[in-house]
Amino acid sequence: MDFNPCMKHQLIRKTVQEFAENEIRPRAAEMDKGPGFPEDLMEKMTPLHYFGLQVPGHLGGAIQHTAALADARFIVAVNKNPNATMMKLADVAMVADANQTCSGIIRALRQRIRD
Repeated sequence: MDFNPCMKHQLIRKTVQEFAENEIRPRAAEMDKGPGFPEDLMEKMTPLHYFGLQVPGHLGGAIQHTAALADARFIVAVNKNPNATMMKLADVAMVADANQTCSGIIRALRQRIRD
């Protein structure tokens, strides 16, 4: 099995690295001082489709922003907070711990795809 990244993955890695170095690194100290993530950076990231990335809860959770969902066809939200903005935007919303719930959902979807 070849574990070397294909050209597509190499391009994604390069693009993300360049974005982080050019757009995020110069503002990292400023961003570390306050809550949230600057909206102007999220708007720059949206056309690059970076918002499909999953961030585990123990690493700070996922960045949620309505602009990032503009092209989404179907939104599934799993959040402990029933009042979270994402829950109101979702087509399907489940009040639960994402770390415990998502693995079961993924297994069920994989099984359904196989059947």
